[in-house]
Amino acid sequence: MAGNYDVSDALTVFANYAKGRRPEVIAYNLNSNDTSILATGQLADNFQTLPSEDVTAYEFGAKGDFFDGRLYGDASVYLYDYENFQSSIIDEAGQIQPINAGNASAVGFETSLFAELTDWANIFGVYAFTDATFDDEDDAGNAQAFGGNRFRLTPKNAFTIGGNLSLAGEFGSLTFTPSYAWKSSLFFDNDNDLNDAVQDEFQDSYGLLDLRLTYQDPKERFGLEFFVDNALDKEFLLDAGNTGDGFGIPTFIAGPPALYGVNVTTTF
Repeated sequence: MAGNYDVSDALTVFANYAKGRRPEVIAYNLNSNDTSILATGQLADNFQTLPSEDVTAYEFGAKGDFFDGRLYGDASVYLYDYENFQSSIIDEAGQIQPINAGNASAVGFETSLFAELTDWANIFGVYAFTDATFDDEDDAGNAQAFGGNRFRLTPKNAFTIGGNLSLAGEFGSLTFTPSYAWKSSLFFDNDNDLNDAVQDEFQDSYGLLDLRLTYQDPKERFGLEFFVDNALDKEFLLDAGNTGDGFGIPTFIAGPPALYGVNVTTTF
């Protein structure tokens, strides 16, 4: 369910309400101490059904443009309320085991801004705050497996800033586009690596700088782009833990280093 109201020709406020559901999960628990599989040659009758995950979402915000469209912005706040959050753990046998992680919630704020400073220069910025955690207790007052933990791959703060500088003439057009994206620290699993002797499966805050320089000929039949991704050659992780974590040898996957390249496009 969604609705909006035009406060003026330039400003609109909106609100959204939605409910979502992830179906039940049927999983088999292979207990490493269960010898029935060896004695009978059959899998033990040890199936379990995880209840469906339900989420209720609320969002309120506003958006508008000003100064004849040269300035545009939007902002919104939201709340996600989860029941029977479906997640997984790695058991003592090193196997991935689905679990019902119980209740959780996410509260956040997002905003973006675009400004056309001149005919040849504009800037943009995006910021997001997300406080996504598992509740300490379930509805019955029992402690939850991930109580107080943050959601995986969810930084509390993140922003991107950038812009475009362009030059046009009889020779064609040149456009320079720098952008910088930053994230605060994040975990790679919902257990926040608290089950290990050393909590090292996380990524500290980091930022990546990307650069683009594009040429387009006057008839827009030929294009040439020089790019640099991760121009500051920042070291960071894409993932950590995974199946190897169950055997005490977590897998760390590094993000790509600085990458330089050229793209050539043509139209016939």
